[in-house]
Amino acid sequence: MVRSRPSDADLQALLDRDLHRLLGLAMSMTGNRHDAEDLVQETLAKVIDKWGHVESSASPAAYVRRMLTNTYISQRRRFSSREVVSDEVVSGGLASAPDRQNAHADRDLLRRLVTTLPRQQRAIVALRYYEDRSVREVAQIMGISEVAVRSACHKALSSLRERAPGSVAAC
Repeated sequence: MVRSRPSDADLQALLDRDLHRLLGLAMSMTGNRHDAEDLVQETLAKVIDKWGHVESSASPAAYVRRMLTNTYISQRRRFSSREVVSDEVVSGGLASAPDRQNAHADRDLLRRLVTTLPRQQRAIVALRYYEDRSVREVAQIMGISEVAVRSACHKALSSLRERAPGSVAAC
């Protein structure tokens, strides 16, 4: 069986159209730029290998986004032994500062806390709030039911509110 390979123009079009968005989604899942870039690179390698599926899908961008999400979730086995969960950020507190600095510090604290969520919850929160996807869209991307998305999202937000009560407003 001969696999379909993308042309340079096909790959360039994909990168021009989706790279920024994929990096943003990966950043919101991983919590740092280096891991996000690695995740996107690994996903793009898979895209090249599965180009026939990507190209023939109804929405290639959605297909690639799902590949990125699945790649991120499947990394749990490989990286879980290296992740260290800490509440150090929460106990450090924030000194009084101008509102803009406090807002930035709150966003930074929230981003760090999101990285402590279990991988699936983190992916759901990233898709739901960073990508501003509906529950239905997240369920389709993740390949799970809408009820599972709502449940995981509720648990994630409850956990975040518990650990940083002032930083997680009505999401």
